[in-house]
Amino acid sequence: MLGDVWFASGQSNMEFPLKGFDGEPLRNAAAQIAAATDPHVRLLRIEHKSSSIPLRDIDANWTTTTPATAIDFSAIGYFFAREIAAREHVTVGVIDSTWGGTPADSWVSTDAFATDATLAPAIDARARFQQDQTDADLATVAEAPEDAAILASGGKPPPHPWHPPEDAHRPSSLYNAMVAPFTSYGIKSVIHTPEYVQSLHCDIGGS
Repeated sequence: MLGDVWFASGQSNMEFPLKGFDGEPLRNAAAQIAAATDPHVRLLRIEHKSSSIPLRDIDANWTTTTPATAIDFSAIGYFFAREIAAREHVTVGVIDSTWGGTPADSWVSTDAFATDATLAPAIDARARFQQDQTDADLATVAEAPEDAAILASGGKPPPHPWHPPEDAHRPSSLYNAMVAPFTSYGIKSVIHTPEYVQSLHCDIGGS
């Protein structure tokens, strides 16, 4: 099959799926999902993964666009691919390699850190994050039995502060696992979030 491949990557704005996030729905989501059948759009969704070294392969497969495959896919990626395929009359594949709530330095290669001195502050930020993570781990341990006791008494546990995943906050960790496997892959270009969100007619809700 011939066509154009686009790479969609980034944080929550790009990760935001057709089904939406909890408390942040996509407007008209049910109708959009039900209509998500397009033989000219192919989807490749990458699961969250981190690595200390650059990887060459991924454990994922291209799929056709159906309600079942599109529901968890990047809404921006899907609408972009659908629009381009219809306008350019070519098959479009889009790669969804996203992870919300992650820092930019996790998506930067180690080579970039080694050759660009302006990126040094990211290493300092990592040291501070490790200290904060220790406190977060202790909080998580304390929250579990408290929540269990509340549930056992028929109550609803209170919301807790978000604790970022340790592996996803190491410099280069997401680049290594979720970008590096595609560096030799033939792509048309990448999708840049802000401008495209503003131009979409799909009316995305939430933040």
